[in-house]
Amino acid sequence: MTPRPAAAQSPSAPLVLVLMAGGFSPPPLGLEAGCSVLDLHLTREETVLDRWRSALSTLDRAGLTGERMCLCGGSTPVPQTTLGFLRTIMDRSDYRGPAGALRDACERMAPETTIIAAEAARCCLADLGQMLAQHVRSEADATVARNADESPSGLYVFSRAMLDEVPHVGFMDLKEQWLARLVAKGRRVMVYELAEPGSLPLRTRTDFLRAVRACAGVEIGPEPDSLEPRVLRGSRCAASILCEGAEVAPSAVIVDSVVSAGARVGEGALVARSIVGPGCIVRPGQTVVDAVVGPGGRAEPVTLRGAKR
Repeated sequence: MTPRPAAAQSPSAPLVLVLMAGGFSPPPLGLEAGCSVLDLHLTREETVLDRWRSALSTLDRAGLTGERMCLCGGSTPVPQTTLGFLRTIMDRSDYRGPAGALRDACERMAPETTIIAAEAARCCLADLGQMLAQHVRSEADATVARNADESPSGLYVFSRAMLDEVPHVGFMDLKEQWLARLVAKGRRVMVYELAEPGSLPLRTRTDFLRAVRACAGVEIGPEPDSLEPRVLRGSRCAASILCEGAEVAPSAVIVDSVVSAGARVGEGALVARSIVGPGCIVRPGQTVVDAVVGPGGRAEPVTLRGAKR
């Protein structure tokens, strides 16, 4: 078996966090909303990117500070802000897949550098410090985190040397190709189970609304199915998130939905189990159920109830 690099055994090795926010195909939610998923609000005060900053604070509290990067590229929208704590790296090469993009971004780092790679389109409610500590204790070459229900968490810890298994050209993904290659080479690949709720996917509208509930401390179950008007202005509770700068007419009904910053919901409109994207419009009298309102106020599926045009 090939000897393990020192980085997997030493917390004093350089530490880098790479938030993977690019990709040839953006998450369906980002495509529908017309923006980076990182820019969407999980609570009135907190975007997905804010949530990542909170997750990274678990590393800061453990004294595990290091470089923080946001890897963007492909056709996925670039976040409007990285809040000053992430350095944006653009992948301008031909599409390489997540493993290839990681190798390219980290090519000049020392082999012993410890890298935490995370899929950006997630709501991370996990303690990254504990995950990193377990990686060090187990002397793993690579650690793959999973949620308590055994679903993928999109979180990986490994030394930069492990990226030498990624070719300089061509496509390679993380789970099916890169990790399989590490195992085939006799590397020590460990699985770490996150405490609930873990790291929740944000690929779809349903994913996102479940994450909103998780951030509010509400039990995560099936998609909300109640149409009772439960509008909680300025609240982080599980009903509806009305973000700063959103305009909602007094006669509108908002149920289990997120109305983003700069969005407008007209008189007599009903928005249920939906997301109204930043700056988008729901017209007076429009009914939007189980949909994402993207650029220009488009939403599918929708029905109109005598909407004013």
